[in-house]
Amino acid sequence: MTAGIYPGASYSMVGSALAEVRGFRAGDEAKLAEIANEAFSDEIGRGMTAFDGEYFVKRGARPGVRLTVAEDSGVPAGFALMTEATSEVPAQLHLVAVNAGLRGRGFGRLLVGDVVEYARGRGAAKLKLSVRPWNAAMRGLCRTLGLAEEATLRLEYLGEDLVQYAYFY
Repeated sequence: MTAGIYPGASYSMVGSALAEVRGFRAGDEAKLAEIANEAFSDEIGRGMTAFDGEYFVKRGARPGVRLTVAEDSGVPAGFALMTEATSEVPAQLHLVAVNAGLRGRGFGRLLVGDVVEYARGRGAAKLKLSVRPWNAAMRGLCRTLGLAEEATLRLEYLGEDLVQYAYFY
């Protein structure tokens, strides 16, 4: 990634295009809700609350929460939502999602890599995230970026196991 022309933005090649990773801003919320509802449709079908724009506005404004957006040609292509580490709690990547039509092109890697680097830069000792066992693409991305499989959490969410990954700094 290279530093962006705006503070807090970075740019990286995704395929043959230059993609920007930047902070959430007003106007992103409807597209992020659309991306999230599609990406988590299975979970929503089993009881998870559907996303709306207000979800992203509220979380993007919380202290200690970082909501980043990857853009493709000026349009949100995906997002990552994390909480920063404290002296007692590790940094955590809560959600990452990419527009279905853009998956497999490097946006997820760009977003998760940005979270890993951000947590490192903020002095985190550990970053954790949980992945569904059947999500082979995300599990592969975790391994590629150096996250270690730390635990299997049995029947953790919506009656389903989660695989917890961790990155130790």
